Amino acid sequence: LVSAAVSIGLSGAGSLDFAIAATLAQNTVQGSTQAIVDASDVDAATLTVTALGDAVIDSDAIAAALTLSASGGLTLGGAGAGADSKNVMNNVIEASIRGGSDVSTTGAVALAATDQSDIDADVLSAAVSLGFSGGGSANIAVAVSLTEVDYSTETLALIDDSSVIATS
Repeated sequence: LVSAAVSIGLSGAGSLDFAIAATLAQNTVQGSTQAIVDASDVDAATLTVTALGDAVIDSDAIAAALTLSASGGLTLGGAGAGADSKNVMNNVIEASIRGGSDVSTTGAVALAATDQSDIDADVLSAAVSLGFSGGGSANIAVAVSLTEVDYSTETLALIDDSSVIATS
């Protein structure tokens, strides 16, 4: 997301100019990736239960403000820019054998839950205030950049309330 503001003032006597730009990017990813053997009877050579979470948030927040004042007398100018990126990722990644399952194998039993999720937040703000005057000039520029990340993903690999026998 991009926001921009420009203010230009030209005067023979006095000039008063202000520009303000603000950008707010909000992203939320919530979900569930599950590989589950639930309330089942499994007889196999091997058993692999795999869950992979790979959610991505790619956020750009850019704000720019510019004032340009020119006067034969007095110039007053101000520019303000603010950019904020708020990102929330709340997922559940689960690989499980549960619910009274009965698993019997002649080889390995493997469970894997992996979270490869990623949040990339790029935030930029810029403010410029220029004044040219034959008398006096006062200018101020303020730029603020913020980013907030809430990463609350739960990753589980479990055997719960089930029987698992692996022989080799």
